[in-house]
Amino acid sequence: MNANDRQLLAERLSAFTAHVLRHSGTGFVALIEQTGLRPTQLKALFGLSAQEQAISIGRLAELLDASQPTASRITAALEARGLVEAAVASEDRRARSLRLTASGRALVARLAAARAADIRVFVDALGAEHCERLAGALSDLELEAVPV
Repeated sequence: MNANDRQLLAERLSAFTAHVLRHSGTGFVALIEQTGLRPTQLKALFGLSAQEQAISIGRLAELLDASQPTASRITAALEARGLVEAAVASEDRRARSLRLTASGRALVARLAAARAADIRVFVDALGAEHCERLAGALSDLELEAVPV
């Protein structure tokens, strides 16, 4: 697939996701508004939740496609809310090792559940044939179930 075809595919996928958002529930957005978190903070929470072990601020910066100072500010804000803990890294006493707290994991789980419930509204409005086709397309992509 050439670059032009990939761009067209990206535009179609963007239109599809916008359609899903317009025709799904509103609990996820309401929950985000209740948290008062910024988009980059949410991205950091979901990025940390996908990690099997603690990561460095540098690695978080890579996941966010941000600078280390930006990742440090995001970490400080999340740490102040009790959602992330930053400990001195065992391999390098100058570095900090990041992981979600129990509260951070619980919030990510609530957000993921709200998003799934909202998307269920969209899925429930689909006919049986469209549900089967969508399920087949997702299976073909071999997507892993990741709470993102």
